[in-house]
Amino acid sequence: MTARTSMACLLGSCDSWDMIRGLGLAGIDCALVGELDDYVRSSRFVKVSLDRADPTADPERLLATLCEFARSCTAKPVLYFSTDADLLFVSRYRDKLSSHFHFAIADADHVEKLLNKEKFRQLAETLKLPVPLSQTVSPASQPPSAMKLPFPIILKPAEREVVLEPGSKSIRDLVGTDVKCVGVSDRAELERIWEKLARTNVDFIAQELIPGPESRIESYHAYIDATGNLVASFTGRKIRTYRAEFGYSTGLETTDAPDVGKLGQQIVDALGLHGVVKVDLKRRPDDSLALLEINPRFSLWQHLGAKAGVNFLQLVHADLTDEPRGHIGLAKPGIRYCRMRDFRAAREQGLAISNWLSWMLRADAKEFALDDPMPLFRRAQLKLFEVIQSRVTRGLTGKRTA
Repeated sequence: MTARTSMACLLGSCDSWDMIRGLGLAGIDCALVGELDDYVRSSRFVKVSLDRADPTADPERLLATLCEFARSCTAKPVLYFSTDADLLFVSRYRDKLSSHFHFAIADADHVEKLLNKEKFRQLAETLKLPVPLSQTVSPASQPPSAMKLPFPIILKPAEREVVLEPGSKSIRDLVGTDVKCVGVSDRAELERIWEKLARTNVDFIAQELIPGPESRIESYHAYIDATGNLVASFTGRKIRTYRAEFGYSTGLETTDAPDVGKLGQQIVDALGLHGVVKVDLKRRPDDSLALLEINPRFSLWQHLGAKAGVNFLQLVHADLTDEPRGHIGLAKPGIRYCRMRDFRAAREQGLAISNWLSWMLRADAKEFALDDPMPLFRRAQLKLFEVIQSRVTRGLTGKRTA
């Protein structure tokens, strides 16, 4: 495999491994801007490791780190991002970054609107997109009676990456479970949590709950080049999440779903998006599709897409560095991805360990790889250190108590 002249520069996240893996499959060396304890630093595809500053709290320091790295390169690097915070950072500093990096990103107005749920709700209403019923509520200044939607509903912060209260960075910290949003079954339950929501002093989007498990969530993935042409696309679905309700993806699969592809492309066309985008949809009981959200950024799906034959990471790199794209085929359906936490998701669903092991071993893409084993060893080392540290701390605390 021929090495590329321009290095990839990845703003590290929880999806670092999958992004690195997708780049590695394309023969693209990478500089990882990550935390000191990021186990992915030990991947054989990571040639440079840079310390990461928080893109929200300290964007200027992150900008300085990136520009200093770019100046040391012989060719302009290609910048990749896979979180909302990193997307906002790159978008808001695009003028300064463009002098040092290549990158594919939606226009600034779209980025701001798609990452703010109230702005997205207004945009969806204007374009008549098939979104669930929703409304914005402000628990800090409104009573629970302000809620006008029929139950059950879900509640999410109107802006992503907000600090809900001191020491809390996400909805899962606020409610005490590892979930993306809060489900509310009736008005009595709403009244019970309203005071806690009010303490956050942020607005929330209340949304109609589409019935059905998380496995009813499907997605459309596309890469649209700078001229507005669709370069490649594929569809997929969730198999499992942890937690089972409103949780994070642990098992995924590529699909051949014409209705998902058709609606996804219609939505992307209506918005006039370019760059890499993921459109999340959920099937209603009648099999119609409701639009949940649109993410104009890279994600862990790029690893699975590459395994299925459509590598957005490679295509973006080729376009931005004037290299040939190579053959672009159709993504193979039925290609599966497994995260390590999928074991917990399987146990939560009552799946036998032997059945899960068989499924995991047959998965085409995983959160580890035998041809790049060091990240797995490093992760195990870090986990072991955490366990030892926790036991030592409990032992010292116990002695003091005694």
